[in-house]
Amino acid sequence: AKVPMKAFEVEMAVLPLLLEIDSRGMTINQERLEYWIAKTSRDMVFYKMQCENLGFNPGSPQQVAVILKKRGHQLWYNKKKHAVTSDELMEAAYASDPVTWMVLGYRMAQTRLKSTLMKIKTLQKNGRIKCRFNQNIASTGRLTSSSPNLQNITEGLRDIFVAAPGKEFLDW
Repeated sequence: AKVPMKAFEVEMAVLPLLLEIDSRGMTINQERLEYWIAKTSRDMVFYKMQCENLGFNPGSPQQVAVILKKRGHQLWYNKKKHAVTSDELMEAAYASDPVTWMVLGYRMAQTRLKSTLMKIKTLQKNGRIKCRFNQNIASTGRLTSSSPNLQNITEGLRDIFVAAPGKEFLDW
């Protein structure tokens, strides 16, 4: 397929910037990273304690299913006859139950801590983290990042990255 000239011009304009970021990496604000690790850890402990006070472990899908059934909810089962407690189903089917939001809060904090914050902490070198920017991997033509993927960093956590002097991050 023929690439429109405007798309080619944008790609060429972005390329030097991506190469610079790719080779230099992004500076990590250690103080903000530690703040978010501590806050997220506290959140996770808070939600876990709330659930344990009700007699179940929010990290166990089986125990979540048991507590939901005890609280009068109809459960859905997969082909292996295990109760489904996916985030999407819990939000849709059990949204009126505060237990749902405790479990989802726990899961969100756990994911944020393990998949994002601790990964950044362990992958950084000399206070910088490097990732690979990919211009031609996504079928839609959009820019992607990998090793690690920094695209799904939630807005609140983005303050752990520091723009280079004279530069600024764009978010659109």
